Amino acid sequence: MASPIGHSLAGATIYLWSIKPGKEQLAEFLRQRWKVISLFAILANLPDVDFILGWLMTGDPNAYHHRWTHSFVAVAGASILGAFVFKIRPGLAANWFWCFAAVGSHLLIDFFTGPELGWQRTYGMPLLWPFSDAMFQSPVSLVVGPKHHELSHLLSLHNWVWGAWEALVFGAILLVTAMNRRGPRKDSVSRNQA
Repeated sequence: MASPIGHSLAGATIYLWSIKPGKEQLAEFLRQRWKVISLFAILANLPDVDFILGWLMTGDPNAYHHRWTHSFVAVAGASILGAFVFKIRPGLAANWFWCFAAVGSHLLIDFFTGPELGWQRTYGMPLLWPFSDAMFQSPVSLVVGPKHHELSHLLSLHNWVWGAWEALVFGAILLVTAMNRRGPRKDSVSRNQA
């Protein structure tokens, strides 16, 4: 699994794709829409609710990790609920699609998350639960998962390094998306009109 850094940035990127390009400056855009951007970041982290369930039910946050919450059925169900609760777009189908994209981005990222970068099998997830308990793994790891088995792991150098990697990679994707979805800048519009 990737850290909340990568998942949150991916959720924010999904939000940018869910809206029509605008002409406002980035700072103004963020000031106006920070609540919805935060909602998408939360949706993108939703499958990791299994940490909280494991901690509350067994005292071990890893007891249920990468189980049923990391399946298409769970993502589809959470997206249906999200579509009814959050009015992102007019129409239930559009709401469901963008909720599914945000929550589903978690599965996509985790599918490519493993113990090391490169041609290493990833951790795997039961994507077809409850129809199958088979664990699906990618043959290549593009993201290194954080260590989280003990409390001391949370602030380890390993987690800092790979958290910075996620911030760099997913932050760059978010930045490029934001620049492309904002529409033309004022200075380029005025040059074109002259």
